[in-house]
Amino acid sequence: MNFALGTHMPSYLHNATKVSSKYTHMRSLPSCLLIMCTLALTGCSHLPVSKQNASQERPTSASTDNPSKSNITNKDNATSTSKDTENKPPKAIKDTTTQINDKYLKAILEAEFTLQREGTEKAFGPFYKLTEQTKNTALAKHLLRIATATQNEQDIEKSANLVMSIAPHDQQAYALKFQVLAQSQRSNDAATLLESAIKHHVKLDFLPIYADENIRSNEIMGTLSDTLVLLPAQIKRNEFIQATKARLLFSQGHYTESAALTKTLIAAHNNLHKAPIYLILAYSQDQLGSRNKAIQTLEKGFANYPNEPQIITPLLNFLVQANQLKESKHVYQTAKLSPLEQIQAGIRYSNTLLTNKHPELALETLNHLPANHYGLQDQILYLKATALYQTGKKKAAIQSMQHVKGALLNSATNQMALWMYNEGREKDINKMVLDRTPPQYISDVVTTISQLHEEEHHPDLSWQLLTEALKKYPQSNALRYHKALLAENMNHWQDTIKELKVLLSKDPKNPQYLNALGYTLLTRTQDTKQAMNYIQQAYKYDPKDPAIVDSLGWGYFMLGKLKQATYYLNQAWQLYPDSDIAAHLGESLWQQKNYSQADSIWHQALQIRQSSPLLMDTIKRLNPSLIEKHATPQQKESTQ
Repeated sequence: MNFALGTHMPSYLHNATKVSSKYTHMRSLPSCLLIMCTLALTGCSHLPVSKQNASQERPTSASTDNPSKSNITNKDNATSTSKDTENKPPKAIKDTTTQINDKYLKAILEAEFTLQREGTEKAFGPFYKLTEQTKNTALAKHLLRIATATQNEQDIEKSANLVMSIAPHDQQAYALKFQVLAQSQRSNDAATLLESAIKHHVKLDFLPIYADENIRSNEIMGTLSDTLVLLPAQIKRNEFIQATKARLLFSQGHYTESAALTKTLIAAHNNLHKAPIYLILAYSQDQLGSRNKAIQTLEKGFANYPNEPQIITPLLNFLVQANQLKESKHVYQTAKLSPLEQIQAGIRYSNTLLTNKHPELALETLNHLPANHYGLQDQILYLKATALYQTGKKKAAIQSMQHVKGALLNSATNQMALWMYNEGREKDINKMVLDRTPPQYISDVVTTISQLHEEEHHPDLSWQLLTEALKKYPQSNALRYHKALLAENMNHWQDTIKELKVLLSKDPKNPQYLNALGYTLLTRTQDTKQAMNYIQQAYKYDPKDPAIVDSLGWGYFMLGKLKQATYYLNQAWQLYPDSDIAAHLGESLWQQKNYSQADSIWHQALQIRQSSPLLMDTIKRLNPSLIEKHATPQQKESTQ
């Protein structure tokens, strides 16, 4: 069953914040974290099961210590059932194996040795056998961690089944098995598992968490929907089942139904952590065109959860978009966040303010962030510089952006280049780029800025930047190749040939270099034979590259072999309908008096892509009336 996600799905539902959880997710764990010393295993075995489980079920996730970091974390650790299914908790199951016998000690040591030396896959079998023999809960937990680390769904399901047979109220085992069943689209088995969980008083708060993390997966959300349909009516009333249903309704675009259900869940007395429920209701209302109601809902949520960033951030976004700046400022200043959360919320708030052209308040917010930036100083500096530029302090903005380093260094460089163009300081850009860009980024940054120069009709500055960069980094093939192509565009084709030969001396089988050199010789010199030699070599190494196939076809055209030319040019057109290829294919067809086919190719090229000068020149030379019939005003202007 496939469901189309909402067109304007909130980022909360697209990107669930990853936090440490008491549920072990199916992702790799370092083997060292799985290694349990034998004394600990035997020591744990002296505890009665009831005590073991009490300690194991004590909440350790971010849902208790820091609930704001999970979109669907439930704070209350009371067992979750509907009123119809609520019974007294079962008595502790007596552990018949309260101590691991000495006869198993050697086997445990050997299994641990296998785990350390050969990894989780090899260790799973021995540990499974030991757990099956001893029925020891500590070993069962250890087995579950090993199975999770293997990433093998069969091992995970097998170990979860064994753990549930030993400790039928173990929540982690149910959560892991449910993931396996959902991922394999086994909705009937998943429904049976949830019924068993309810029967054994297992809290189902892992279910909405799993839905939240997989909200973008049509297959998994479809399986969840099918699973809920199969449940008995009594179990469907469970609050965590209902919370999951609310997410499903929203993801399916049933906003009226999701709004109605979330209102009911908010009003009810239950074990749900309701911050994400407020959020689903607000986004449902917003999708229904009631932005004011959405704001009111989030304000109620904020009143109840003033320490929840997942409520605060969308509320701030809505208030800013509604131009309620005073209210947004009050929400941000009264939020009860930790220093780190305050910085994160402040960054997001400032970004929203800048997007909506409120730089003064953004700058004020950024200037009052806690002194400890927790490694986020570059994001803060970037936003401060942007705010300064929007307020008209452009020189100060560029100076501030100069200090941005780290992951945002390249973005800052690109932004400064754009600002410097706006300020008429384009001649200062190259020095700025070369001074601040470290070697590992030089190729990407110089290429980007070179393209900016060319777009701004300053190929001379692009040439200068590439030349200076190659003096500092002569080993950069990417920069040399870009310079070769630029030289051809500037009619310095002798430099193109020179640079390409340097590249081929280092990488003689590179199809791009071979094709570029061959095409340059083909179009700029009379040495057609040598040109075709290079192009044919390129085709040998990469026969599916449309640029190479086009060059080969155009080479045959230059040799007067029109049928071969048309064959390869048509192949290139099928690979990639580019305007330059259309120019070549159309001309080959035209020369064979296939005028209607040529016109058809040119007409398609005029419709589907921005026309190249080559295409427009070819049509103007061979069939200028086509331009009057089909070209856009901009295309017509380019031919004048």
